[in-house]
Amino acid sequence: MMQVDLKRLLWGCVAFALGSCSLSSSAINDRASANLVLINYGDRGGHGTGFVVRHSGQECWVLTAAHVVRGENSENLNVTTQVDQVLHQNPVVKVSDAYDIALLRFIPENANTCPYAGLPLGNSDRVEVGAAVFLQGYPQRSGQAAEEPQFEPGTVSGIETAGISYALTSAYGMSGGPVMNAQGQVIGIHSHVDVTDAGEEHFKGGIPLNLAKTEFVLESPNEFAVQKFLEFAAQLPWNAILIVLGGGFLVIRLGQAFSQAIEQRQRQQELEAERQRQNERQRQLQRQKDQEEKQRQKELEAKKQRELERKALDLPLSWSA
Repeated sequence: MMQVDLKRLLWGCVAFALGSCSLSSSAINDRASANLVLINYGDRGGHGTGFVVRHSGQECWVLTAAHVVRGENSENLNVTTQVDQVLHQNPVVKVSDAYDIALLRFIPENANTCPYAGLPLGNSDRVEVGAAVFLQGYPQRSGQAAEEPQFEPGTVSGIETAGISYALTSAYGMSGGPVMNAQGQVIGIHSHVDVTDAGEEHFKGGIPLNLAKTEFVLESPNEFAVQKFLEFAAQLPWNAILIVLGGGFLVIRLGQAFSQAIEQRQRQQELEAERQRQNERQRQLQRQKDQEEKQRQKELEAKKQRELERKALDLPLSWSA
């Protein structure tokens, strides 16, 4: 009996660590609201949704749909966090070339660390048709953004390599919102709504989270190693779990400093590259302004010259005796 109880306890610990315990709809809604962001474009209309996925020091990372921040939508971006209604301007944007996903990074003012915990990340490869899903986002009604986000339950209706479809209620403006499973983990990024020829909504679709993981480093190397190790340990006989967990976590602990150093170096390189791109854009804008100013001065000089020539022609002729 003691062995059975111990086995259940160990499996319960592993299951809890892997996040396999279902949450209530209310708990999932609260978790999403604490990490949801509204994305808009300054004085221009329109908006989208995003959500915090992790933080690195002072820097907060937000996932959203690429079409929310691509093209003219990339100008004058504002990010407002739902939990505290704080506005964060001009985040750094990285857009995927392959999928409708983008990563925003911003640093809150007057904060030593990012104050938002980030939504836990699930494994979209484990999603099954018929499974419960939940979507949260800011719907657009009569051209205006809702003051409060909308939380909608639904079920998975189809799975493809680059997409998850689901049956639930959504609206324009909710693009980029988190699609979560029953454990409150993100398994997708809300991307689009298919519409029939009659104008009726057909199904809603999201980008699987694992595709975003391949595009962006959403988990720290240490977090990734722990997750994979726990998944491996869950497949072992119960009497081997303690030995493997002890040895595995020791190895992970020893490699943590090295992993963090690699991550820090990569983040610095990305930030430096983004700063260089921004500086180059500023230089291009300045060169364009200088050229326009030179052209304007040239036109003014030409106009003055024409005025002098016209006045010279209008002078009365003088005759000498």
